[in-house]
Amino acid sequence: MPSYEKCKINTIKKIIKIYEKKKTSKKQGIAIAISIAEKGCKSKLSQSDITKKEAKITSFIDNKDNKIKLSLINDYRLICEYYIKKKKYMNVINMQNNFMKKILKLDHKNQLPEGAYNAIMKK
Repeated sequence: MPSYEKCKINTIKKIIKIYEKKKTSKKQGIAIAISIAEKGCKSKLSQSDITKKEAKITSFIDNKDNKIKLSLINDYRLICEYYIKKKKYMNVINMQNNFMKKILKLDHKNQLPEGAYNAIMKK
């Protein structure tokens, strides 16, 4: 298992234990844990992690599946940030073009969930 995934799992476990003690809802604790883990483990992201995330996005773009999840948008943003950091600008441009074409098709069919554009464009 890549170090990025190990980092995320360990961070999520730690945070969920904290939220279990506070007696908050399990969904809320998990959502917060995932968010913190993704931000905290970015530095451990490797090319193999990017390749897996890219495969998920490519599958979404190529399939007729019209369901977009927030995790997919987060993966898209993470990949773009990674390639910009590595100065692989053509990879970023290709990813953006293909992803945004799919998003616009979903929007045209009124199948885009509310808030998706904000999630894609946030800084």
